Amino acid sequence: MAFRIHIDSCCDLDPSPAPMINMHILLGEEDITDQVNAMQDNFHTYYDNMRTGTHYTTSQPTPEEFIRQWTPTLEEGLDILYLGFSSALSGTVQSACIAREDLLKRFPERKIIVVDTLCASAGQGLLIEYVIEKQNSGASLEETAEYAESIKNNINHIFTVSDLKYLRRSGRLTATAAAFGTILDIKPILKTDSEGRLVPLTKCKGIKRAISVIAETPVKRHAKDPQHMILCHADDMDLCMRVYNAVMERIPDAKIRIANIGPVIGSHSGPGTIALFFLGDHKDLKD
Repeated sequence: MAFRIHIDSCCDLDPSPAPMINMHILLGEEDITDQVNAMQDNFHTYYDNMRTGTHYTTSQPTPEEFIRQWTPTLEEGLDILYLGFSSALSGTVQSACIAREDLLKRFPERKIIVVDTLCASAGQGLLIEYVIEKQNSGASLEETAEYAESIKNNINHIFTVSDLKYLRRSGRLTATAAAFGTILDIKPILKTDSEGRLVPLTKCKGIKRAISVIAETPVKRHAKDPQHMILCHADDMDLCMRVYNAVMERIPDAKIRIANIGPVIGSHSGPGTIALFFLGDHKDLKD
């Protein structure tokens, strides 16, 4: 039976390769998602606002929003595979599951599979691209979903941030650790683990060492597809190119796509965040 893949806007893929439901960007009580989406080609204004003190927050889509987006697909007689933002970081997958239960009562002949990708940003995007390739090869709904489950913990996410205050604000660092880290110029290197959480990998003294650690990670994690890597930045192309060149020095045949870190992740990690995503060994391995 034919099926359609659905995704959400945390995946940082532009243009979107599949129907996409928006995460919400809030400024105080105001939902400014549409305004932010209008910046899609240039997030400089968004991140510049953060630099000057604007505090954005995010909110997950509701079950009702999933129902509205998925209903036309089901009415076409198509099944659905939804590849959602990590449940350890958002309740988006939970909203999707509530919507699925409601819709299956109305469309009992249809199938809806929800995959918790345990991924974020372009790591989620990278998984989506591999899964779309699987679908295009002629795989069934169940085969495609099983493939997504089989590779999701091989999608490595390695990143660092420019300003520790954003990790402090989002609860990833204590205020004391953030203060000392800033004074000592400590750069945390973070990753996602097998439960989809953001966790520390190591910490470095200064950005030069942080760049080396990020660039060495795909070598240590045995990048299985160096022709398909994504390097994302939050409005810091100079830093992005330094990481790009460092990776290319170590993996000369790599093909690295450069992309923006979108506002969903960026509002929590801050401007200057840099992240590398690739298919490699299991992401719970310790280096």
